Amino acid sequence: MPSGDPNPLFVSERAPGINQGGELDPLFVDINDAMAIRHFSRPTVDLDPDPANEFLSSGFGGPRSGWNHSEGALGRLEITPHGQVHVGVGGIDPPGWMSLFETAGLDPIFYLHHANIDRLWEAWLGLGDGRKNPGVRWRSMWFKVGGGAYAVTLSVREVLDTTQPPLTYRYSNISVPAPIPAPVLAASPNPESRSAEEEPVPQDSFPEMVGASEDRLPLAATPTEVEVAVEAPAGPALMAESAEGARPRKVYLKVENVRGEKLAAPGYLVHVNLPPRADPTEYEDRRAGQVTMFGVREASEGDEEHSGSGLTFSFDITGVVQRLQETGEWDPDRLRVTFTPVGAGAAQGGDVSAGRVSLFYA
Repeated sequence: MPSGDPNPLFVSERAPGINQGGELDPLFVDINDAMAIRHFSRPTVDLDPDPANEFLSSGFGGPRSGWNHSEGALGRLEITPHGQVHVGVGGIDPPGWMSLFETAGLDPIFYLHHANIDRLWEAWLGLGDGRKNPGVRWRSMWFKVGGGAYAVTLSVREVLDTTQPPLTYRYSNISVPAPIPAPVLAASPNPESRSAEEEPVPQDSFPEMVGASEDRLPLAATPTEVEVAVEAPAGPALMAESAEGARPRKVYLKVENVRGEKLAAPGYLVHVNLPPRADPTEYEDRRAGQVTMFGVREASEGDEEHSGSGLTFSFDITGVVQRLQETGEWDPDRLRVTFTPVGAGAAQGGDVSAGRVSLFYA
């Protein structure tokens, strides 16, 4: 402190360099992937929370979930910047407070970080173009905040508009750069009329898996790559293509069951069909998105309520595929997916791996 006294907000349990003024990797605070998506949560068939269909719900906010959501697909804002900032500040070896669910709230940065996540939610709504919150059911949920004489009970409905009581505050700035348009980052179809909780997806629009890796793929301190054999659609995707007035094919990449206890990097860039030995930062048009390691440890621990099956990430890569097709670089029979660590530093080892990398047509 200016007086020479110790700062009561100082926390030593952080990544090396952070307390000396070091900056986070710009990729950890990249908001474009999240802002480019126009739907909060994609609808599922008859509101069916079947994990097999979860990638349909991986929008800006993530899929519809219950009280606990430590497994399954994550929303784009939850991946980056939410998860990446957590691990970027906390570090991985050893993990600091921000890197773990049970200790993140002990770091004062936690509250600044989550206030900014809320600001970005407001900024996303402000971009318009059909962006809106999901339906009304969740708004009646209530939470007790604080303790003792300061405890208050608030419903979600009461705190959706920060400018109204009981919050009564306004963010000084909710302007954000316009998201990159397709085909570099494909914005997913937008449900225009009804909310995600009110609009089921027709059965014949189920995505169909057309290829998947066979073995677990290590996510290490150096880039790793997997090739996936792709077959022609023979089920729902084929029927959807032949239907009268069918929309252009959608393509989804899914990274399933990411599990492990020791991290080799805070997160990974995911690219499709990178040339051999290419610098991933020079191929933004082939980037599917990012995978964060925040929550991987917790989602890998099984108990009576959780299967321990890890985290799942899903990406709409329709725009990437269209661009590769235009340049004659898309192989309909084979897909190559590269995972490049971000912020690994001097980290060594690690035991995190992805259970399956799969491709879906819809």
